[in-house]
Amino acid sequence: MVLPNTVAAVLPAALNDLGVTDPRLAASAFGASLPAAAAAVPVAAAAARRLSPALVLMAGLLLLGAAQLAGGAATTLALVALVRVLLGLGAGAALAGLLLYAAALPPRAARLLCGWYAGVLVAAMLAGVVLAVPADWRMLLQPYPALTGPALALSAILLWTQGGLPRRGRPPARADRTLASLPLPPALGLSLLAYATTLGWPPPVRLTAGVLAVASVLLLGYAGAADRSAARLGAAPAAAMTGILAFPTVAVVAQGLLRYGPDALVWGVLAAATGTALAAGAVAGALPGRTTALAGYVLVIPGLVMLYAGLGGPTPTGPLDPGPLPIAAGTVLLAAGLGTALGAGLAGTRGPAVAYALAMLLPGTLAGCVLAAALNASSANPAVLWTIVAAAVAAAAVPGLAAGPARHQR
Repeated sequence: MVLPNTVAAVLPAALNDLGVTDPRLAASAFGASLPAAAAAVPVAAAAARRLSPALVLMAGLLLLGAAQLAGGAATTLALVALVRVLLGLGAGAALAGLLLYAAALPPRAARLLCGWYAGVLVAAMLAGVVLAVPADWRMLLQPYPALTGPALALSAILLWTQGGLPRRGRPPARADRTLASLPLPPALGLSLLAYATTLGWPPPVRLTAGVLAVASVLLLGYAGAADRSAARLGAAPAAAMTGILAFPTVAVVAQGLLRYGPDALVWGVLAAATGTALAAGAVAGALPGRTTALAGYVLVIPGLVMLYAGLGGPTPTGPLDPGPLPIAAGTVLLAAGLGTALGAGLAGTRGPAVAYALAMLLPGTLAGCVLAAALNASSANPAVLWTIVAAAVAAAAVPGLAAGPARHQR
């Protein structure tokens, strides 16, 4: 509930309670957490490499807890925006700290935990859009507060096992600093672009901005894959692809399934998809390699083709309408592919490249949301258009796998 912006479900009540008349301004305030998290990840990753991943994880969780406490007192739109920014900063720091902690473990444990991390991350992104639909707008300021305490306790244990507060480490090498800082300017730029596209831009301009945003994130993914300072198996392109596809595709899936049945059908399909993503990440962590990573991409594209068919995509003989089964099967295949590609990438990556890969995820999410919003303004079927765009994104991410070495080393 921290990253998705689902205030639209309760926007009238939020506007009334906050005394706001401009819905676009309110939506931007509630959507501030995703840009904040995208900007926080590369900074937090650099801090984790310099200090301690467990310390950064704890700092992120403390910030999340403090923001949720402050959320109870947010009675103006400015305070709402501040709380959502703090939630995003805390979430970004926690994501980076946890991944860098897992990547610093002994090789076998690191591969397994990085694979699990990828599976959990994909599962959370697939289910998050639906789980984050609130009954009350205040829930977006205090998401799952009962989980913050146990997570803080776990991070304290991790910090204690590392010997307490760390001493100041050696500065990273120049190549490492360059790789770590590269995602920050695009993350900030995409944050501004995501806000600017809500200001009444004409549909063609929004569409052009969305296409350029997606292309820029994929190109940055290629830059990380081409860097030879650390082993990787297409981790950065896989993270960019996951970020671009996850949120918009789940929204499309939910809308498509609701044509055929009640909410329980949506929940059932997403439960199967999240379980598949978890299993795929675990398998990829146990069997990292180029073949495993390529298998993930191979699963993603047929999944999107099945979604295209299930959502009524046009064919030479007319539109298809085969029922919910292709949508469900396509969603599960997509989850398996994303979990496998990202899991193999992170499990086969070390050094600054693992932080770079994670830093590609949320800018990809921003870019995907900008493009999906532009497609929604189209007169054609936006769901079908998105599946076509998503398949093109997945195909475009594959060359990033070829840029890495054939074998990973830790």
